[in-house]
Order: sequence, then structure tokens, then C-alpha cells
Amino acid sequence: MLSINKSLILKYLFLLFILFIIATKSFAQPKQISNNVANGQNSASYDDIMSITLESELVVDIVARKIKKLPASQSVGVRPDRKRVLIIGEVQSLIRGKSGLNSEVRFLFDAPIDSRGKIPKLKKLRFIAFGRHVSGRNDFIRLTHTASMLRYSDSLNSRVRNSIREAIADNAPQKITSISSAFHSPGTIIGEGETQIFLNTEFGQPMAISVTSKRGQNRRWSVSTSEVIDINATEPRRSSLLGYRLACSLPRSLSPSLIESSNQNNREKLLSDYKLVIDSIGPCLRKLTWQ
Repeated sequence: MLSINKSLILKYLFLLFILFIIATKSFAQPKQISNNVANGQNSASYDDIMSITLESELVVDIVARKIKKLPASQSVGVRPDRKRVLIIGEVQSLIRGKSGLNSEVRFLFDAPIDSRGKIPKLKKLRFIAFGRHVSGRNDFIRLTHTASMLRYSDSLNSRVRNSIREAIADNAPQKITSISSAFHSPGTIIGEGETQIFLNTEFGQPMAISVTSKRGQNRRWSVSTSEVIDINATEPRRSSLLGYRLACSLPRSLSPSLIESSNQNNREKLLSDYKLVIDSIGPCLRKLTWQ
């Protein structure tokens, strides 16, 4: 009898082990929403939000009410790890864009798929969608990119609205297209001087970087966005549109061909000052992918 009991116990334990393996396979890789959609409010950097805001004429606070999967014939060009769906959503507010948008809108979204080819649950979730108008359609929007959508949070909503206010301000810094020239003027005292780096912008807004060196003081740099250089200007905040423009547009090193000087000391000083600016402003911190 004891032998039989041991045999039954072993069979029972073996059965539990099999059930455990099945459960592990079922839940080890649960359906996930992409970082943009699931955790965008936490992981999106200032540069992520400003970048997509500048590209988008529409920013909409929306709740997904219906999700319709589309056939392969309507999903041409979709990445293998995505599945195109039609989202029918209820507009909570139009954060940016022209009025006239319907209270219910439709848009295409390339949803991520899991290891089983399934898309995540999107229905009833609230998002901030970045897109454009569709000509002649008040009930349809086109996402700026195939996945330019973030999960809503009050914090994200505030950050997006702040970015929009900066972007549409009358004196908003324009996109930097290139560096036009740079030179260094040495001062009358050894070790002192000023470097100026002139930038080209998208629509001709004046923009120049100044780096000032004074004996016994740390080098000081600033940016002017007008014809007159403000001697009291300070280093721009990194989390600002101007900080974004500099970090995400300037090359990491200055081409020697742009330096207007044949004096080796002046050239070396200018290159050092440019490196100071680049190191101070830091890299462009785009962490999210929108496609």
C-alpha cells in the first residue's frame, strides 16, 4: 500500500510539473504594448516630445473605442513585427490643431505584435496621438508616423502642452540647418578672448553662439537669436526649444574649413570653445521610435 501511495504521489507531482511548464510558456511572454504606447509617458525624453510636436500639426487627446484589424491588402509596407489596425477613437480634447475635427475620429496605427502574432489590448485606453489633417475629412486623421502615439498621463499632457507653447511662440528658435562661419578674437590680455559661431536657420532667423574667456573665470557661453548680441545672455536651458535645436542639429565637431583664421592658436582656441558648447548642451536624447 505504501508503494502504491508513493507511485500516486510521484504521478501527481509529475502532473503538477507539466501544468507548471504549460503555464510558464503561456505567461512568460505576455502581450506587450510597445514602449511608446505603454510607457511613453515615463520614457519619452524632452527631445522625443519636442521632435514629434514640431512635426505634427495635430495633437489629439483620444480614447480608443473600437479596434479593427485590416487585411494584408491594406497593410502594404508594414514591418514584420507590426500589424496595421484601424482605431476609432473618441476625442477628449484637441491639444493642437485647427477646429472642425469630429468628436469621433479614425486613424491607422501599426500595432506591435507578440511572439504569437497577437496585438496588445488597445480598446478603452487613452492616448495622445500626433498627426496631420486629412484633406476633406473631419472624421479621419493621419498619424505623423505609423506609431506616433503615447499612453496618456496628466504629466505627459502637461509636457506636450508646454512643448507646443514653445513651438508656436513668436520668437521660437528656428531649425538650425548648418554652421555658416566661426572665428576667435583674442583679447588684449593673454588667455582672454571671444569666439563667435554663426548659424544658418530654416527661415533666416539670426542665430549665433558666443563663448567668452576672461582671466581667472570659467568660460561662459550663450546664444543670440537676434541681430544684436545680448552681452547678458546666459547658457540656454537644456530642456528648452533652443536647447533641443542645438543638441539635435549641431555637428559634434566643427569642420576646420569653417574657421575664419589662419592663426593656429586662434583655430585651436575656437575648436576648444566649440567642444565646450557641445559638451555643455549634451547629446540629442531621442529614445523612442515612431515607426
